[in-house]
Amino acid sequence: MDTFEEEEEEELDLEAIRKERLSLKNQLTELETEMAGYLEELGYGA
Repeated sequence: MDTFEEEEEEELDLEAIRKERLSLKNQLTELETEMAGYLEELGYGA
């Protein structure tokens, strides 16, 4: 008796993944800029 079920492989949408990666990268840049401003206000800026 074979109980192995072959899972369907999802096809990767590389263009969508690339767009999401770029969006996350931009969000990270914005957050880092905002955080740097807060740190500067607290006297930790360079």
